[in-house]
Amino acid sequence: MYRVIKLNFIICFIFFAITPLLVSAEANWTMPDPKIPIPGMKVLKDLQPDCTETDSNGKSICTMPWLNEYIAGIYKYVIGIVAILATIVMMIGGVIWITAAGDSGRIGEAKQWITGAVTGMVLVFSSYTILYFVNPDLVKLKPIKVERIVKMEPLKPANISTNAFVSNACKDTGSNKVIYFNNYSEKTPIPSACSAYSAEFAKYGVDKKILTAIASQESGCNPGLTSSAGACGIMQLMPDTAKIYNKDASCEWLIQHPEESIKIASYYIIANTNLNTKTSDIFAGYNSGYGTGVVNGKVGGLAPSSDCKGFKAYECCINPGGLVETQDYVMKTLGYYNSQ
Repeated sequence: MYRVIKLNFIICFIFFAITPLLVSAEANWTMPDPKIPIPGMKVLKDLQPDCTETDSNGKSICTMPWLNEYIAGIYKYVIGIVAILATIVMMIGGVIWITAAGDSGRIGEAKQWITGAVTGMVLVFSSYTILYFVNPDLVKLKPIKVERIVKMEPLKPANISTNAFVSNACKDTGSNKVIYFNNYSEKTPIPSACSAYSAEFAKYGVDKKILTAIASQESGCNPGLTSSAGACGIMQLMPDTAKIYNKDASCEWLIQHPEESIKIASYYIIANTNLNTKTSDIFAGYNSGYGTGVVNGKVGGLAPSSDCKGFKAYECCINPGGLVETQDYVMKTLGYYNSQ
């Protein structure tokens, strides 16, 4: 009897041990094709994913139907094996009983074999009921649903600007090797949220239009914004820079004190420019730093250009490198500036 129960427990253990491994397997576009087919199980390679469903956010959802069919097939197969083994064990018990010739010891042994087989079958077949009462989803075996990953378009090379004004200004490789930002006259509407800080933009000695344009470009005048680079608040200041002007200026502090963030940005601009500084230079410095040398291998936007003599690095079309972002930033910020 003990041998039969042990055998049944081993079978159950193997089944429940491999089930988590199957469940945790990654869904794959290539449907699996088992070399040793399981009787009664569907042909897995024919179960193609269905990606026609969309969730509440409009994302494409793919239904992967093969894993639930695979687990169900294994479960049914294991149940079948257990039933066959139990039947064989009961037959063995029956043979022992028939040949016992009235020997009470052999009859008792036969009863143990038969009882063990029946007990094993009850344990296996009742597992479904137990799982169902614990959680019906454990036995419903629903298909797995995963979000479809949309292929991203490759990024454009770093020396190609996405802005038409910058791109057109840099087309001529003859005498016109620089971008004349003063010629940019397009206007971009100021975000409505900026009106709440109109008085603050005018307080600290920096042109109100400049501060409004920077806040519009940096955060859309959203004081709760934090960038992936760690810049925080309405003016998107780095906490380390802000601490120069206020020792309490952590990221959370900048978010909670937008008026102070505007004040610090004003002091930062005043400390690094003068009244004769071009508006485009102020914007370029705010984006790339007001240094005129090389910091951590990166040329500052206001550094003298080595390719366009007499101009600053961010104004030059030749080998702009990492300053393409600054060129685009200056153009967009000028758009906000021009609309005021």
